[in-house]
Amino acid sequence: MKRKRKITIFSDQDGVLIDKAFHCNYSFCELGRLLIKNKAILVPSSDTPAERLRFNFQLFTGVKINTVIAERGGVILHKQQEVFRLQLPSSEIVKYLQALRHLAKSFKATIYTGDSVTWIRTNKIFKSNASVIIFDAFRKTSIGYYARRTNQSGLAMIDDIFYDEFTTEAKKIPRPSFFEVSDYNQTYGIALISSAQATKTAGFLNYLRLFGLEDQADDKYYMIGDYKTDIIEDPRMTLLAVGNADDELKEKATFISNFPQARGMMDCINYALSL
Repeated sequence: MKRKRKITIFSDQDGVLIDKAFHCNYSFCELGRLLIKNKAILVPSSDTPAERLRFNFQLFTGVKINTVIAERGGVILHKQQEVFRLQLPSSEIVKYLQALRHLAKSFKATIYTGDSVTWIRTNKIFKSNASVIIFDAFRKTSIGYYARRTNQSGLAMIDDIFYDEFTTEAKKIPRPSFFEVSDYNQTYGIALISSAQATKTAGFLNYLRLFGLEDQADDKYYMIGDYKTDIIEDPRMTLLAVGNADDELKEKATFISNFPQARGMMDCINYALSL
């Protein structure tokens, strides 16, 4: 009996499912039914750590997520099992983190380690009127931290002066040779350090290999994104762009939604399922 064609829709998170304020501006109440009807699955593929990525997609779409490709392809989680992790020398990562913590102390900053993004999103209260460095404890193959100042109420606010001063010195710390990629995003008051080996293309290829899909020529694959890092360089992949996507992605996308973020994401899903 011939195997039925399978549709897999990969999707980025930030700038697609959620906006800068961590809000989802669209109701996906019919998405689960639509995916089942079309024998399609949704696989988040993002820079975000695995558990947080799955939680956010399930929260905002209402769809049960079995598999996620996290940390820009560095980690793949299937159900409750980590089935792939980019192998990097952990001792060098620990040493680099220690150097960052030492720098934070030299700035007299208060250091926190935990679910950093959720803390920021839910307005966690920190020490008031303080410089804070908030490390993301969920990352396995990358490093992420916020460099912010708290107000009198203890909310971690974006402070361009402190961010610039801290990250200027942080950039002088020798990074492990495998941490070639850095994203110092002053708009969010966040810094991300990762390996060039971790890409969404590599994540996609590992996904195919792990699940025995490399030779399934009839299967269809789509990637919904908003930025050039969402470009998966593989002839089997069809790129779809939300309305707020950058020009580089739009140039390569087969379909571009007129709508931004979550509504644009749904528009892209409808396009994929209509073919």
